[in-house]
Amino acid sequence: GGTFQTGALTITGVGSTLSYSAVGDLVILGDIINQDPMILSATGHVSITSSLTSRGQMTIVADSDGDGAGSFTLGENNTLTTNGFNISVTAFDAEILGTFDALHNHIHFYTSFPSGV
Repeated sequence: GGTFQTGALTITGVGSTLSYSAVGDLVILGDIINQDPMILSATGHVSITSSLTSRGQMTIVADSDGDGAGSFTLGENNTLTTNGFNISVTAFDAEILGTFDALHNHIHFYTSFPSGV
């Protein structure tokens, strides 16, 4: 099971953090543009095969339940862009074929650990 974003999603209002939380996997197949911070979270895998843009910090968490079964995948020729804000990725494992653009700010990678380790 999981949550799928298949079409392009553009959020033009300001003042709202875009937050997707999935029980299971989160698969994003369509581009997302948001005017504010973006939080993507899944208890399983997070797979992005499109480009994402936010005008705020971007936070991505795979394996949010800490059971060691959550990877992050960024597809080839796809870009995560924050227009000058930090990007943070937490996952048990990662496959990165695309690029990150934080415009001179920080890109952080954190490893999730199974509970009890």
